[in-house]
Amino acid sequence: YCGNDMFCCVCRLLLVLLLLSCFADKISVIDFEYAGMNYAAFDLGNFFCEFSGVEELDFSRYPDEGVQKSFITMYLQECARLGGDDPASVSDEQVNTWYRDAVKCALASHLVWTYWGLLQAAYSALKYDFLRYSYIRFMEYQQWKEEVYSI
Repeated sequence: YCGNDMFCCVCRLLLVLLLLSCFADKISVIDFEYAGMNYAAFDLGNFFCEFSGVEELDFSRYPDEGVQKSFITMYLQECARLGGDDPASVSDEQVNTWYRDAVKCALASHLVWTYWGLLQAAYSALKYDFLRYSYIRFMEYQQWKEEVYSI
């Protein structure tokens, strides 16, 4: 499969929502509030965006291409293993395709969370600057869109 295949995705894969079992050598996702059908690459692209933080956004923490490709390689190897295939069968071409898909989906993630923040600003009772959050996410979209569209 590839990054543009549809799967049931978490759509908000944050490190704080992953539970590592010290006894069973596995990781579990513990929050499915935003889960739904989406492109597999969206989960990865959004995951990379979430490196910037939750409370205070700092996109200087966004992982570089090498880190993203390393993570994607491990992700695809684990998918291959779970599917009964040889993890070593994951090719550079597959990793590069997934990387391009994830980068494009990261851009989409900025728009999704921009709109989410605007809705939260209008309707949420939480004391958080959702408008600032939306502005930051939209500015990230603006900053990267030309480069991403050229990939």
